[in-house]
Parts: sequence; C-alpha cells; structure tokens
Amino acid sequence: MEAVTSGSSIPEASNTFLVPYATLNSHVNNEVLYDQVGRPTKFSMEDVYLEQAVLAFQSWGVPLSIEEFLHISEEYA
Repeated sequence: MEAVTSGSSIPEASNTFLVPYATLNSHVNNEVLYDQVGRPTKFSMEDVYLEQAVLAFQSWGVPLSIEEFLHISEEYA
C-alpha cells in the first residue's frame, strides 16, 4: 500500500511485492469489509462464562481433561 501511495500503480506494486491484485486493490480502495478474518466463532467475545468456569476449576486445583472441557463447551453452546 505504501508503494501505491508513493506513486506506483496497483498492478506494478502487486507484481513487485507478490500480493494478489484483487487484495491490494481492495485495500487501496477501502473496500475491505471485514473486521476479523476466518469463520465466526460460536461464542461471542462477551461470553466469558465458559472461560470463568474453567479458570475457577483450575484455581480450585481441579484441572479439566479435554473430554470434560468439550462436554462443558457443548452444554454451554
């Protein structure tokens, strides 16, 4: 993006820095519509109850196995 703002064309910067043209074009023209990459999660950032439960078990000296954690996660979901 710095190369384009410094005067290079988008195709030229794309070839020079090995960035796909569509990606660079989207970023230069502010057409990027996502805040995060990847698939959305089942739990939102505000849902911290599962995390608090796991941390409570650990603070009580009861670490959870993977199977127990998955079971709690499934019940919560």
